[in-house]
Amino acid sequence: MIKTVMKLEWLRLRRSPAASLILLFALVASFYAVWSGARWADGYQQSLEAYEAHIDERMANWRSQLEAIEAGTAEPSPYDARPMDIRLAGTHALGDLGHLAIGYRDITPARLTISAWRNDISMVERYEFDNPTILSLGTFDFAFYIIVVMPVLMIALSFDVIASDRSSGRAQLLLSNPVSEAGVILSRLLVRNGFLAAVMLLALLWGFLEAPALSTTGAFLWAALCVGHMAFWFGLIFLVVAKVRKSEGAAAGLVGAWVMIVFAVPALVDTAVEGLYPPPSKLAYLSVARLAEGEATKRTAELTEGFLADHPDLSVGDANVPGFYRRVFLANEQVRENTAPITAAFRQIAGARERTVSLLQYLSPSIVVQRALYRTAESDMASSRRFLETGGDKLQTLSDDVRSAVISRNRITLAQYDALEPLRLDGAGTSTASVVGLIYLLLLTALGVIVGRRLVGRRLPGED
Repeated sequence: MIKTVMKLEWLRLRRSPAASLILLFALVASFYAVWSGARWADGYQQSLEAYEAHIDERMANWRSQLEAIEAGTAEPSPYDARPMDIRLAGTHALGDLGHLAIGYRDITPARLTISAWRNDISMVERYEFDNPTILSLGTFDFAFYIIVVMPVLMIALSFDVIASDRSSGRAQLLLSNPVSEAGVILSRLLVRNGFLAAVMLLALLWGFLEAPALSTTGAFLWAALCVGHMAFWFGLIFLVVAKVRKSEGAAAGLVGAWVMIVFAVPALVDTAVEGLYPPPSKLAYLSVARLAEGEATKRTAELTEGFLADHPDLSVGDANVPGFYRRVFLANEQVRENTAPITAAFRQIAGARERTVSLLQYLSPSIVVQRALYRTAESDMASSRRFLETGGDKLQTLSDDVRSAVISRNRITLAQYDALEPLRLDGAGTSTASVVGLIYLLLLTALGVIVGRRLVGRRLPGED
């Protein structure tokens, strides 16, 4: 009998213009989401490659100067092959699935210039992002489709799965056969949402094929998270349809739940986290940095003499080398030292926010899915912070490597330069937290189905 119900439901869907339009929209929207994300990722990758090529070309000229000086084939000027002019590219590469979940990549820096001329503030290259109004609506990538659009399509297809039969009396005729009302509802929901799931999986398969390299674990977890999110909404729709007698009531309840889960609760969580852990003042950070620069500039001679007194083994190089190399280098070092407490406070607050959101995310399955998808695609805010922190550490390492040469007005050797490496950060990918999120979604799905079946089972025979 269940097979008969599912076959009849399939025939009803084929004859329904509204259902056909919803399925057509799902097909177009899901594949467009993959296409849009892939085109964005191509532009993102090209910008990183162009930036790295620009730095490589510049440093190739610098290296040729140093090579000629060491070989004695060129008469160097005081400005040739100075250690202060070394530049290393720092880029934040996309993850394998970054084109499916752009996340925070379109509003966070992806390029750093690691140079002794720079400090933690100025090492970030200028970058552009979309109109703030567009960003506030969210990027239309596949993650946005799964989290925001898919539930609406499921609601549109499913809110009237049994209500019209109840109001017209057809439900009593149907239930006179050896089938339960819960079985009828579940069968119809499976047919209607099964097509949405098939379309989603086809689009996701195309998204996997668009990935330049893909781990089996990442692909499986992403597919499982998408199916798990659909399963959660399947269970919630079944629960509401089983509870509410009229189609308009079921539609209103489900749309209200969608607004709360997708928009309201995440906004409240963000507001709560902002209120609990406000970041340190950026104006205070800039003020301390400027004061440190000014102080270091005034004390350049004193700081230089102190460094050379601590390193008597250093020979003083070319006296014609301009003094601004030292001044800028010492100023940047002073900025890093004076702003270290504020930077540490930023990192501490970021960690506290991450731990708090990790707990509050379970108030909304949408937060759980978003965080898990972004984390797996390496496009979450934690990945961006890790990139900036790694860049700061790389900058400190470079400063340590060239400090002696800059202050003593010497050059580093060709071997020392060749030992330097650019920064190209690849994300961590999947994590245990993503698996926990998937289990959470499946538990909610089971809860919705179990409670829904009990609500249906409590009705008296023939009750409408």
